[in-house]
Amino acid sequence: MATETASGTIDVSKSNSINLLHSKAVGLAGVLFLAVTGAAPMSAMLGNVPFAAGYGIGKYTPAAFLMATIVLTIFSVGYAAMASRVSSVGGFYSFISQGLGREVGMSAGIGSLACYSLFEASLTGLFAFFGNLWISHTSASTCRGSCSRSP
Repeated sequence: MATETASGTIDVSKSNSINLLHSKAVGLAGVLFLAVTGAAPMSAMLGNVPFAAGYGIGKYTPAAFLMATIVLTIFSVGYAAMASRVSSVGGFYSFISQGLGREVGMSAGIGSLACYSLFEASLTGLFAFFGNLWISHTSASTCRGSCSRSP
């Protein structure tokens, strides 16, 4: 049965009626796959790769990917170690709230929501920049001056 705390919230973590994720449900390979696919979504790659290769570090872009792969592998090993000890569902919120408390877990969740929202808004600017380049390049090559609107 769920227990009620002094602040009026209900703690269901000790309840027998709640089905928890088995501690060995996801292995290292599954966590590696989930971490890499969760950390580098397609929208991030669509915005970052052309900018990094064309205007940023250029020929060192593969080295940046190698460094990111190393960091994500280390992260995945730690994530797998935490996943074997924390059996409740909820992703990072579960890990953070288990170690640092519910308030910090909720704050981290709201902070990550804000960061993802700002990131998606910044992608609009990236798509506008590259779309403008593409349109100016293709219209200049097809019109060749005959498309001007001057009288």
